[in-house]
Amino acid sequence: MAAGVCAAVVAQAANASIMYSSTLRAPPLISGGLAGQDSWVVSSGAQNAIQVGSAGTTLVNGSGPREDLTHALTQITTGQTYYVGFDVTVSGGANTDNATYFMAFNNGTSYATRMFVTSATGSNFTLGLSGNTNTVTAWGTGLTFGTSYRVVGSYTQGTNVTKLWVNPTSAASTSITSTAGAATNINSILLRQDSGTSTELVSNMVVSTTFNEAATFPAIPAPGAVALIGLAGLVARRRRN
Repeated sequence: MAAGVCAAVVAQAANASIMYSSTLRAPPLISGGLAGQDSWVVSSGAQNAIQVGSAGTTLVNGSGPREDLTHALTQITTGQTYYVGFDVTVSGGANTDNATYFMAFNNGTSYATRMFVTSATGSNFTLGLSGNTNTVTAWGTGLTFGTSYRVVGSYTQGTNVTKLWVNPTSAASTSITSTAGAATNINSILLRQDSGTSTELVSNMVVSTTFNEAATFPAIPAPGAVALIGLAGLVARRRRN
């Protein structure tokens, strides 16, 4: 196998489990509306467009119509788990109605792994999780406005189990779980704006079928891909010798 061909095969294998990866910043994106860039499309709302800037993509909640965007994914299959990881900084105030979620997996009509900003006694805010309803399971620790957190959310098709981690070091790190509501045939990731008082600055997103890739940015390749990369290097060295 030629070194160039081998490298191409390895690149495909290394990224096979990563469905989407982006800094969600400008550059490399263009400052302004995110819709129409990087395969993000409008799912609802025609005003208050989601904006991308040098620090990330900003979701602003408030009164009036608000734009929501989706990015297509390969449709999930029974028994498969999808993960989304991203950095988020919250400001502006905590939502208290448990109806304002800012990110979810969806299929155009139903949603999974709804991620909320909600109030927390004695703290600025905390994050919440729901399967496909507004019944929220809250993260057990208060969080701070203006601080960046690495968040990972997951959804398993068939069991409808959704999970959420904050600053995890592994899949065994503390998480919260919700099975409230069911969704099927997930095929996209949603960025959402709604009523409420919070603003979310989102960046460094990875959507993957493995936890480790979603938990880091840039994504760490899965072990099998790492082995293939090593093999490609060995083949290339032998051809040069």
